[in-house]
Amino acid sequence: MEEILSEILAELKKLNAAMGRIEKRLGTVQEERVVSILSKNDKIEAELDMIWAKAKKIMQKDISEISYKTWIETLRPYSASENQIIILAQTGFEKAIVEQRYYELIKSAFNQAAGKENSIVISAIKPICEKTVVEAIDLKHDKYHLCTELTFDSWVLGQFNELAYRGAVDFAQRWVESKKLLYLYGGPGLGKTHLINAIGNYILNNDPDMKISYISIDDFINGMINSIRNDELENFEKVIMDNDVLIIDNLQLIKNKERTQEEFWQLINKMLMQGKKIVIASTEAPEDTIIMKEKFASLFEISGVYKLEAPDLNTRIEILKKKTFSESATISNEVVKLIAQNVPSNVRQLINMGARVLNYARLTGQDIDKEIAMKAMEDFL
Repeated sequence: MEEILSEILAELKKLNAAMGRIEKRLGTVQEERVVSILSKNDKIEAELDMIWAKAKKIMQKDISEISYKTWIETLRPYSASENQIIILAQTGFEKAIVEQRYYELIKSAFNQAAGKENSIVISAIKPICEKTVVEAIDLKHDKYHLCTELTFDSWVLGQFNELAYRGAVDFAQRWVESKKLLYLYGGPGLGKTHLINAIGNYILNNDPDMKISYISIDDFINGMINSIRNDELENFEKVIMDNDVLIIDNLQLIKNKERTQEEFWQLINKMLMQGKKIVIASTEAPEDTIIMKEKFASLFEISGVYKLEAPDLNTRIEILKKKTFSESATISNEVVKLIAQNVPSNVRQLINMGARVLNYARLTGQDIDKEIAMKAMEDFL
């Protein structure tokens, strides 16, 4: 019996040794695979950068130096897949100008440099938060995707937006007692995203244990589709339901998405029934937003509805001074007023236009006066 046990123990030792060798080899193979993938990615990135450098030289010959420095030099390649190249602009405003005026130039130059036909997509680096998207204050929670710069303190108050601002502040300060759903609407670029982020930031700063998520309806739609495809719809619902406050942007994009509308209605209804809070921003009024063939205002009890209007001239001037020219004492009031007069209805475009004037003057080495400002804005006007 002892001899049999000794033989079994000896065989087990041999088996353990063999398993150790196998695990070591598998680890080596995995490391080699990872290195191979990283090397491949590095190679693709290096090749993309090389092609882009050639394309820029081609474009530089075809347009003026000022146009090149202003609109092309700041672009950078982001990714390449299946003959589709994504080029990043710094802001949504730059993206719009580049697409409108320089898309064909970029496509032609890139394909010439690459030696083959590619489709070109122009995208913006950070369309919502110009500097950073941050993780949660309390790292035990998931990412909140709130922009920490968009606060009530950085808001420029004017008569055109005072009611919406007061409503947002009141909701944030008394969110526990507040009724359940706040709805902000207005045209593009008027500050809806700023206010709904400010609500989230205010609540988190005063109560860091709260679970708050900012999500675009696009992200909601894509998340739902992917969860259905991967048979993980229950997990998707749990992630949404786990929030104390859910902030939803661009609700208008849910139009004609019938399956998404049904899931959206069920989740929001469950959250409201559990006493959780919902903040919504849209370009459409609640009575114009149709969910499951019903008006939004008929489906949900809304505690507050506020419309953001276009800013008047004096407010636009104050926005430029606070957001763009706060550190530029050399900018005359006359120039600031000129810029404000030429961007009458969109705050986001107004801020981007001010930045464009500053960059134009810096790149050309000139002081900012009315003539320089007009040259910087000529592609927009």
